[in-house]
Amino acid sequence: MQGYYGTNAEIGGQCNQCPSGTNTTAPSNSVQGNTNSQANVSVCNQCSLNFYMNTAANPSNPISSAQCTACPQGSGTQIASITPTDVSFCNVCVANYYMTVAAFSPIPGVKAYPAICMPCPANSSCPVQTKIGTLVNCTCYDENALPFSTSQVTCTCLNGYYGNVSSLLGGPSGCTRCPQGMFSIGGTPCQNCPPGSQILNDFSGCTCFDNSTGTLPWSFNTNQCQCSAGYYGDPSTATSGTTGSCTPCPSGYTSITGVARQQSDCFLSGMTFGVVIRFYVAISICILILL
Repeated sequence: MQGYYGTNAEIGGQCNQCPSGTNTTAPSNSVQGNTNSQANVSVCNQCSLNFYMNTAANPSNPISSAQCTACPQGSGTQIASITPTDVSFCNVCVANYYMTVAAFSPIPGVKAYPAICMPCPANSSCPVQTKIGTLVNCTCYDENALPFSTSQVTCTCLNGYYGNVSSLLGGPSGCTRCPQGMFSIGGTPCQNCPPGSQILNDFSGCTCFDNSTGTLPWSFNTNQCQCSAGYYGDPSTATSGTTGSCTPCPSGYTSITGVARQQSDCFLSGMTFGVVIRFYVAISICILILL
């Protein structure tokens, strides 16, 4: 077979495997073929794909095969190397790697270097790359995963889907669509939007109906519609078109974000956070005692 050599295989001779990284031409019992009465290791005169040749094979003393070196990790070759060359022969990126820098042939004073290749993220792949590209050359295995971009560098479920992306190329999706009206970001458990808000069109979260001064924008971390510090009110009761849900505390007074619902919940701005908390705890205890 190709990649082996030996004497007279057609009449029971032995076949020997070529040294690592080397190869033969197509199987033949011709003079230059890989099996005949004179065949020796020098017929291993090519380098396998993704190897480059340092030294050509020598058919006479000292008899030797071609000397081949593996391309640096991620880089490879388009064709077999049949003559001595250098590392710039490794001018493509093998499957599942994308190219960031093209190979460079040596010039006086500058050494050769191979294509610089970066691995695709986990659970994604790409075919052999012959040109400079970016992460977007890679594709997640899961059809319901977010596409790669400068800000999306891992395989995660589409917004509005929950679960873990498939780890098997061609396997079933691990991302499941959330029930109607619920959102999810990056495969997190599905959630309902809070009162006073509506779901975004891309199912990546919510937006509060009231976005006027004093209200805080919706946040995934809190999943609430609430007033900023220094305001009181309840934007969770807002409907489409509502404004002014939050009112500034009186001059010299402030409030804790999301806590003050009435003006009486505002407190003197000189009070520390700890004092305010103790005040609210005391009020709560008094209410419980009265009840």
